[in-house]
Amino acid sequence: MIAGVDAGGTAVKCVLLNNQGKILARTTAGPANPQLAGFKEAARQIKKAVKKAAALANCSKIDYLGIGLAGAGRAADQKNMKFHLQPFPLVENMVITDDGIIGLFGALAGKCGINVIAGTGSIVYAIDAERKIRRRGGWGPLVGDEGSGFYLGLEAIKSAIRAQEKVIVRTDLLELVKKYFSFHNLEEVIPYIYQQRLPRKEIAALAPAVIKSAANGDLVSEKILDAGLGWLGRQVESLYQTMSQISLKQNNFYEEILLTLSGGLFKNKYYHAKFSNKIKKKVAVKIRQPLYPADLGAAFFVTNHFGINLELKDDL
Repeated sequence: MIAGVDAGGTAVKCVLLNNQGKILARTTAGPANPQLAGFKEAARQIKKAVKKAAALANCSKIDYLGIGLAGAGRAADQKNMKFHLQPFPLVENMVITDDGIIGLFGALAGKCGINVIAGTGSIVYAIDAERKIRRRGGWGPLVGDEGSGFYLGLEAIKSAIRAQEKVIVRTDLLELVKKYFSFHNLEEVIPYIYQQRLPRKEIAALAPAVIKSAANGDLVSEKILDAGLGWLGRQVESLYQTMSQISLKQNNFYEEILLTLSGGLFKNKYYHAKFSNKIKKKVAVKIRQPLYPADLGAAFFVTNHFGINLELKDDL
């Protein structure tokens, strides 16, 4: 038996499959981000979901359990969570990773390819022909997150300031930023940003308005969007070159590499189309929506870790 768990900040989602890839049960439990709920409570919720799935499938032993944990990108956090999950006699083998990795495995169904994530932040992951996980970006808001919601929002604020000081050409972003944040004057941006220690989610939430402004022909907004998508594209190109070199060593040249696009920004049609058109001019990729959700990604991850090929038998 194989189980995959997406342990998120809102809820735990668990899927249980047999070794032939047939889904036997799906369950949920409460929030399990250890940074918010604590490790003890997060472990309790994960166990609750897994035990419920096992009971529904009349299963007495789970051979492989993969867990993707929100708020646990560091090895120390994953080790701490494994400690709090013990004892767990129902489970034979357990592997814990962060939620970004199970998102990658779900998006690509555990196969070779590249997954771009663009939401509040941004990161690009890949699974290469050697089954290794590779990454570009993901360095956080101060030194990375190119093309993300935060990147677009912060660049819009900077451009609004420059427009007010007549350093750049006129842009709709000046009034857009003031209206969005309910500022009477732009000087209010200083305490807003610095006293709140760079409020990422609030700044990132400005991104859809920046994208709309670009779509409507505002030149400064277009420049911001083009720059952000350009950096995301370069990260994909870098991974593409690395993956192509590895495949050539194995005499297994890719005609096209599977590319999936995840995260809230790619739900925006203009953003999705603009990025897709840019990247297709640079590399040979087949763009698809993510194939499976993260709980199944956790199942793909754990089987990949133990060298097992998992093929799903269910249509989701």
